[in-house]
Parts: sequence; C-alpha cells; structure tokens
Amino acid sequence: MHVTYDRFLFNSRKQEAGEGIGRFVKELARLSFTCECEDKEDELTGDRIVLCARGDKIRAKLLSEKNLTLESP
Repeated sequence: MHVTYDRFLFNSRKQEAGEGIGRFVKELARLSFTCECEDKEDELTGDRIVLCARGDKIRAKLLSEKNLTLESP
C-alpha cells in the first residue's frame, strides 16, 4: 500500500459529468478507505464532496448546512 498515492487519488477525484452524487460519494468512500485517515474518513469525504460536487447550487446548499454529515438528506 502506498499511502501518498492513495491520498493523491482521493484528493484528485472530482464528480464526473453524468455521474450521480450517490455514485460519487460511494467512490470517495472507497478511495478514503486506503488513505490511513482512520476516524476522519467521513469528514474528509464530506469535504471532498463540497469541493468537487458539480453545480454551484448543490455546493451552496451543502455549505449552508451547519452539521453536515454523510447521512444528511
């Protein structure tokens, strides 16, 4: 396992055109598993979703949430 490379893959992953948010979240969760970030996987995944989600409306909605979690509707 190469942690630096795994983190690069995680941090460079963006939501692709036509990719639903659910698939994007699942892929981020899969990538975060090998990053050795232990109890921060959900937090880092959430940050990545906000940074890379396609669409300003979605990003604005996510940023307006005070207690955003992966389980949030």
